[in-house]
Amino acid sequence: MKGLALALLGALVAAVLIMAFVYFLDVILGLALFIGLGIIIGMIIIGIVVFVVMFVALFYYLAAKKPKVEPGEYKLEEAKGKED
Repeated sequence: MKGLALALLGALVAAVLIMAFVYFLDVILGLALFIGLGIIIGMIIIGIVVFVVMFVALFYYLAAKKPKVEPGEYKLEEAKGKED
């Protein structure tokens, strides 16, 4: 009788340990899912922001006026160098 009672008690303890492990694993996987989704959503938002900034910068660069260099005679005094 003692052997049967101890076997049932051991099975009960093993079942409780397995259920605790499964519950703990569920909590860990839930946190991992939450953090993973947060990271993915954050990366998408950062990617969209970077794309918009680069898109605006592209048109700003294209619209910026560049100085025209026309052929002609230049004097040495008109050159900008290390002394300026």
